[in-house]
Amino acid sequence: MYFVGKIMICFLMLAIACSINVCSSGKVGSKPQSDDAHSSSREAVGEYTQSFYGKWEITKVLGRSNISALNEEEVREQIGKQKEYFASMAVSGNVVVINPVYRITSMNIVEFENGERVNAKKIGIESDTVRRVKIDSSLGRSDFGVFYIKDKDTLIYPIEGCWFEMKRQKAKQEDGVIKT
Repeated sequence: MYFVGKIMICFLMLAIACSINVCSSGKVGSKPQSDDAHSSSREAVGEYTQSFYGKWEITKVLGRSNISALNEEEVREQIGKQKEYFASMAVSGNVVVINPVYRITSMNIVEFENGERVNAKKIGIESDTVRRVKIDSSLGRSDFGVFYIKDKDTLIYPIEGCWFEMKRQKAKQEDGVIKT
């Protein structure tokens, strides 16, 4: 009888431990949520991904955060640089990421301004929310870059506290052949 009682107590303790684990995670087998400091809500990647696929060129400086590391010459050197974002690759200068992972988050303007230390209106963001895209390597390397979607033809690209506008590069047609 004593032995049976010990076995029942062990099973009871095991059942309690399992139920505590299930309650703390929300459901059995759930994965931990990302604690991205810039994120108040996640959005489906497919919904916005194609809106930023394409070739982009940095066209102008929009402003600076309270703390900026670029001098005037470094800022001028950024104008004209090109970036490419596609499902199969992301290109920035000599850096190519094959099969990039685009992490898209949406945040309200207060979160954006507090996190980035910049006035949204001064850099051309007029909406109440902004979509942030963080690019990571599918191999685990993180922080290939970040940009914000302003509209279908305009991205906002921060570099060391300096904010740049990127414009979509239109496909060119030569001799009946469309070149991108």
